[in-house]
Amino acid sequence: MEGAVGPTRSSWLGGAAAAIGGLCYVVKGGVILATGHQPPVLFEIAPIFLAVGLRALYLRLRDAGRGEGIAGPLTASVLGAATIATVGGLATREDTVTVGVALALCSLGLVVGLVVLGRTARHLPELPRVRRVVPFALGLATIPLIMVGGALESLGERLLEIPLILIGVGWTAVGWLVVAPSRHPDGTSRVRASPTV
Repeated sequence: MEGAVGPTRSSWLGGAAAAIGGLCYVVKGGVILATGHQPPVLFEIAPIFLAVGLRALYLRLRDAGRGEGIAGPLTASVLGAATIATVGGLATREDTVTVGVALALCSLGLVVGLVVLGRTARHLPELPRVRRVVPFALGLATIPLIMVGGALESLGERLLEIPLILIGVGWTAVGWLVVAPSRHPDGTSRVRASPTV
C-alpha cells in the first residue's frame, strides 16, 4: 500500500456529478446573460449534483487515509439538504420556507465542505499540483463572489449571473480533480483500475 489514490467507478460518477452541477450554473447564468430569461429546472437540480460531487471528493480523500472526522457527517447532511431543496423546488416551483431553508443550508454546507475537504486535498502530493488547490480556493471564494454579484446587480440585473458562472466553472474543475489519476513519487501518473462488476 503506497498511500496513492486513484479514481474508482464511484469517483467517476461523483466527478461527473460535480461537473454537471457546475455546468447547470454556467448554462443558467449564460442564458440569463444572453436573453434575460431563466431556463427551467437547471438552478433547482444543480445542488444535488454538487452534493454528490462533494461526497465523491470526501470518499476519495477517505480512501487515501486523509478523511476528517467532520467531513463524513457534513457531506451526508449537505446531500440531504440538497435533496430536500431539489425535490421541494421541483414539486412546488415556489420559494417556500422549507425549500428556502434547505437550499440555504445546502449552499452553506457546500462552501464549508469545500473548505474542509479542500484543506486536506491541497496537502496530498499524490494529486495533480495545480488542481488539488481548487476545492479550497473555490470554498473561500464563493461567498465573496456572491457579494460581488450583488454589487454588479446594481449596474445591471443580468450581471448578477457572472459570479455564478465562475462558481460553476470552479465546480467543473472540482469534478476533474475527483477523477484525476494519482501520482507516483517520481511524478508519473497512475489510474487505479475500477473493480469489475
